Amino acid sequence: MRTSVPLLIAALATCLGNEVIAQSQFIPSTVSPQAREILKNKPGVLAPKTKEEWQDAWEGSVAGADETRDSMLKKYPATIKKFELAGGNHLLIMPTSYDATASRRILVYLHGGAHTLYSPESTLMFSLPAAHFTRARVLAVRYPLAWQKPHPASRDVAVTVYE
Repeated sequence: MRTSVPLLIAALATCLGNEVIAQSQFIPSTVSPQAREILKNKPGVLAPKTKEEWQDAWEGSVAGADETRDSMLKKYPATIKKFELAGGNHLLIMPTSYDATASRRILVYLHGGAHTLYSPESTLMFSLPAAHFTRARVLAVRYPLAWQKPHPASRDVAVTVYE
């Protein structure tokens, strides 16, 4: 028997000039009736209205990135370098477990955050273990967030980096 894992999309945004319009909350059809009831009655978690409010929300989402990096590097040692590509300053993660003679793989990592929050630095708790356990380099992509540049800017950066 297959079970569905409910996903909550806290906020989707479209940038128009200086205003950011929060979309109505989407509830996937695959969630259980119980989860649907909970989500239907709970207002959106995040609904900033201006670019400045989105900037504040983003700053909160990336706060503590240095401490996260330091603690994760103790568990998953790696070298992290800034890597300029496709107009963005991405992170290239080289785990100490990487063996260049055995692997030429690069994992392209796109951080979560519904195109509104987080950064490659604030999501090292995911990309560092991925690099460690795959023994591959990880390119953590810095794409423009929806409140910074409208769609399809983030998609275009991700595709360009991948290519």
